[in-house]
Amino acid sequence: MSDTTHLHVGENTQEHIAFKLLEVVASVEQKNLFHYEGAPEKTPTREWVLNTFAECLQAARSHRKWKKD
Repeated sequence: MSDTTHLHVGENTQEHIAFKLLEVVASVEQKNLFHYEGAPEKTPTREWVLNTFAECLQAARSHRKWKKD
């Protein structure tokens, strides 16, 4: 038998989970990620998208430090 490397691409990756979380955060914060016509939401800045995705990725990887309210 030969050694093979398995690449898992799809809905179970941490990156995909982070993106789905980004969509939820954007919705809650009323940010329009996809520029739907007539959408009342605000268009997020590039900085907001990248920073929020980075935070979501940290959360998906269980590396995010949580703030206590």
